[in-house]
Amino acid sequence: MAIEAPHDIEAEEAVLGAVLFDGSLFQKLDLDRDDFYRPRDRYVFDAFSELARRGEAIDEITVGTELRRKEKLDDIGGVEFLSKLIMDAPVSVLVDHWAEIIKNTSRHRQLAAAGDMIRELGIKVSPDFGDNYSKAIEVLLALKSEKQEGLESVYDITNRYQAEFENWVDGGFQPRGVLIGFSDIDRSLGGLRPGTLTLLAARPSIGKTAFMLRCADNCAQEGLGSAFFSLEMSKVELVERLVFARARVEPQSLRGEEKTKVNTEKLKDKYKDVMALPMWIDDTASLKVRQAQSRLIRQIARDDIDIMWFDHLSLAGDEAKNEVQRIGIISKGLKAVAKICDIPVVVACQLNRDMKGRDNKRPILTDLRDSGNLEQDADIVLGLYRDEYYNPNTKDKDVMEIGFLKNRGGKANPNFKVKQAIYYEVATGFMGDLKGGE
Repeated sequence: MAIEAPHDIEAEEAVLGAVLFDGSLFQKLDLDRDDFYRPRDRYVFDAFSELARRGEAIDEITVGTELRRKEKLDDIGGVEFLSKLIMDAPVSVLVDHWAEIIKNTSRHRQLAAAGDMIRELGIKVSPDFGDNYSKAIEVLLALKSEKQEGLESVYDITNRYQAEFENWVDGGFQPRGVLIGFSDIDRSLGGLRPGTLTLLAARPSIGKTAFMLRCADNCAQEGLGSAFFSLEMSKVELVERLVFARARVEPQSLRGEEKTKVNTEKLKDKYKDVMALPMWIDDTASLKVRQAQSRLIRQIARDDIDIMWFDHLSLAGDEAKNEVQRIGIISKGLKAVAKICDIPVVVACQLNRDMKGRDNKRPILTDLRDSGNLEQDADIVLGLYRDEYYNPNTKDKDVMEIGFLKNRGGKANPNFKVKQAIYYEVATGFMGDLKGGE
């Protein structure tokens, strides 16, 4: 005997009846047509949506007319059904209660459907269990994100997003993404939003890994889970970097006569602080993007992961006919990871383009032109530059400049005309806002 999917007809009729009685209630509903189980209830809800989209009143007459126009009036049981809905309508203050019941049963139907999909994956034996396991987690992630797949009308999008948008406007346009802990950068970007791909582009030895690690540390200190994929440095090396940067101690000072001056207790205390960070590190060399995605998805199933870091792009193990195609495959794969897992992904990108003929060594967006689809795939490209690296006698000691080479969601600063910079002690790895190096 087949088990009927979860639903509550009484709740569906109650909500529809309340809206027919008071059309203004429709704008307050956080429901979609698929949240309704019974087809005729969906047809009535569709009529509500269409009338609202055209800016027309919602009542028994207009809804009946719209259903007749769509040739759905007979399917719902005629105007008699609409009259019954109004007659049985609850007090308007109870609409939220009934709507919550509808949403809850709808989510359970989606969960049951996800279970069926996962069962099929379990029955279909694959040579690689991990691949099927990751697909199963993807199904659950899609359920968790509540994203609407496929084409959706602007009205439905704006209606669903309205409350969040108004809260953002009324709240003074506070950042809505993950903040990386540097005031000027966070203010300019408004946070790294879920589903976005950010590139950290720089020449070798500028400090890409140090910057990325500091950002991950800042996020973790705020309780945000960080997944850090390091294709170059080992887990232990990264942990040591975190400790020495926090303690502002030079690793070199542990060697020779200087080691007697090192505050060892401070290092031990910072080590204990690092132990408590919600951060996960994978140091697999030549890791392919698909492997990183699978491992990330598995970790998300166990822990809250808010942002992913990938250091660095050209070391990924993905293969292609040539380097341009290979980089393109990697960048598209990382963008897909951001979308599937609904978190921001930050990737270090090494610029190998010859700059000897350029007086200004600051990175520019065209430096990415020969690197697959990096420029197109990225939502944000931050160019990192240290004048001290090229000009040892510069007045800008311990300074890393940040150029917004591309910023899809805001204003770019591609030529470093507006100087945005952070304090960077190269010897210790410590980074912070530029004011006083704090």
